[in-house]
Amino acid sequence: MGGVINPAGGRPVGERLVPQRPGGTAIRLTGSGLTGSGLTGSGRFSIIIFLLALQLTPTPTFGTEDADQLANGQPPALAALPFRHYADALLLGIASAGERLVAVGEHGLVLLSDDQGASWRQSRQGVVDTTLSAVTFVDQHHGWAVGREEAILHSRDGGESWQLQHWQPIPESGLEAVLLEVLFIDASQGFAVGANGIFMSTNDGGSSWQRTALINNSGFEPHLFDIAGGGETPLWISAEEGTLLRSDDHGRHWQEVTVPFGGSLFGVVPINNSGLLAFAMLGKAFYSPDQGGSWLELSAATRSAWMNGRVSPNGEIMLAGYRGTLGRYRPGDETIQVVRQDHRRAIADLIPLAADRWLFVGEGGAWQTMAQGTSGSGSGGEQ
Repeated sequence: MGGVINPAGGRPVGERLVPQRPGGTAIRLTGSGLTGSGLTGSGRFSIIIFLLALQLTPTPTFGTEDADQLANGQPPALAALPFRHYADALLLGIASAGERLVAVGEHGLVLLSDDQGASWRQSRQGVVDTTLSAVTFVDQHHGWAVGREEAILHSRDGGESWQLQHWQPIPESGLEAVLLEVLFIDASQGFAVGANGIFMSTNDGGSSWQRTALINNSGFEPHLFDIAGGGETPLWISAEEGTLLRSDDHGRHWQEVTVPFGGSLFGVVPINNSGLLAFAMLGKAFYSPDQGGSWLELSAATRSAWMNGRVSPNGEIMLAGYRGTLGRYRPGDETIQVVRQDHRRAIADLIPLAADRWLFVGEGGAWQTMAQGTSGSGSGGEQ
């Protein structure tokens, strides 16, 4: 049974120095995985889902025909190719565009479903061949997807076509640019976060993007895994080393919130106007009834990393993660109910459907599951 922990108040982010791991170096993402001696402790599971995508999407090479583009600082973006077997694909993010579902994943795969996931078709117009890790829509028309090589794509027609708003595969830092999550408050204001401390914002729907250094520690920038909230609740950024950042002024200023955990925090789920569920590696999760003022460590019969979480229509939280692990949490409880699955596929993202059903994306495409844990249909082949 977890106890209530009342941590000391946080300090402005600009004053915080994140300690580098003993003997470690800044983690770099490459086509074959992670390099650097910092891959220990909290870093081991920190981007396990995204590593699968990187292994399937090698770093591109460029020949002499690309000399002009490389001389201008960046290589060209290549168009995404058609997929034939969606069920074999690695999908990393899903969102609703009105009644439509939009999923994204490896090699610029964008899938659309207009029947709650029963069938899928690929969207390729304007999509680039790079791993896409997250997608969001503010209405049935306007959406954004982000991913590797600092790609940011925008759609104005519910995902039917896309425009490349930002592309920087060779950043000035020399660390590979990977955006892991995107959030828009409305059609104008949005944010994107990612590996090695990437934080970007826009106030014009993505026509221009500004980069801000939230945490500066002379060479080591923690991965920023998730950004959530907005509207009537604060904005939250979850990161490595137990880092949780909060903004009460729409992202202009950020304050560190103390969490009773030193490992990687993969995300938070705002609950109503004051509750907050933080989920992490090793099956760890923490509930705060007062927006991070105090925390209750939750018990769960698993050590698998929680990779994502969503609020269900009945107010419960569904957590999903590595090895097909699912967890149901009712705000105020002290325990997460682990839901057993008949598979071990890693789940990267999830979204609630009708009649207590959920749609999951991850290893092996997209599939439906009842909240009680009975697997349903998956993503189809070429349509």
